[in-house]
Amino acid sequence: MSDRDSTNFLRVLAIILVVNSHMDSLYPPKLAFLATGGMIGNALFFMLSAYGLLMSMQASPRAFGEWYARRLIRIYPSVWVTVILLSFPIGIYGGSIRLNNILEEMGKFFYPPFWFLQALFIYYGIIFFIIRDFSYKRLVLASIPIVTIYAVYYILLLDLAKWSIEETPFRLIYYCLVVMWGIYLGSQSERLEFEGLKDVIKFILTCLVIYGHKYLMQRGVLSSFQFVQHLASFPMLYFAVKVAKSSFIRQNIMGGHYTGKVLTFVSGITLEIFIVNNSIDFLGYKLGTFPINVIALVSLNFGLALIIFYCAQPIRRILEASTSIAQNTDSTPQSC
Repeated sequence: MSDRDSTNFLRVLAIILVVNSHMDSLYPPKLAFLATGGMIGNALFFMLSAYGLLMSMQASPRAFGEWYARRLIRIYPSVWVTVILLSFPIGIYGGSIRLNNILEEMGKFFYPPFWFLQALFIYYGIIFFIIRDFSYKRLVLASIPIVTIYAVYYILLLDLAKWSIEETPFRLIYYCLVVMWGIYLGSQSERLEFEGLKDVIKFILTCLVIYGHKYLMQRGVLSSFQFVQHLASFPMLYFAVKVAKSSFIRQNIMGGHYTGKVLTFVSGITLEIFIVNNSIDFLGYKLGTFPINVIALVSLNFGLALIIFYCAQPIRRILEASTSIAQNTDSTPQSC
């Protein structure tokens, strides 16, 4: 089994966590706490992007123009289709798109209305600088100013009287550090091997730190130590990669005839699921009561993601042909 099976598994886990975190209005009040995991899911996505891009560059080095074009060709066709099929109709129906702002709305074709893609476009420049001629020195040199900005912003600017670490712009600094961590983990890929039950226990413990600390903060305890959430996420990501390399996940889950194919396919459309989820999560309260609303929203999300993925494929093929770029060498399928 290749490393791709492990990253595909983690990508599916990430999208489940992200979609679930947007369902706080769908669960009954007593179960609203179940709508969590967004930070972990986002961190997994950003880590996996950097992880895969490093290995892809090492397998097939490219100049910046071609490398960046590959990223845009993967992302933009799905964005365009989403804007046409979802953003515009929803905006027109809701009244947010009118004749006097139609040109402004068309800007979404060039500047995607999804924060995680906006962040990726910024991170790509840093990622390329590090991975083109990878060295740990470059990684450290790029990480030091980001850590410094994180610390200064946290101490001087962040409002610690409320839950603030997942607000923009601070979260963009944190996820940039996650990208740096993903590059490091990618560089250590061959050495990261599953070491049995102790890795599972360590992964669970890091998750318990994150959720336990969040539970305390929601009750007004340790709110000034919000950085613990971020700090604990780095070992959590490390052990997540190791656990995903276990024989159980690689052979029993990803190696299964049906489960492997289904999870690999879902992994390949996580970008579309992500952007659809950000476009339709407001519909949840209109889809009935729990658990019908959850089932309906997840089904709608997946169905629309499939439509967008297949509508975007011809556009990708045209762009690939016109730029002589093929996407068959990325270390992770549909890598962003």
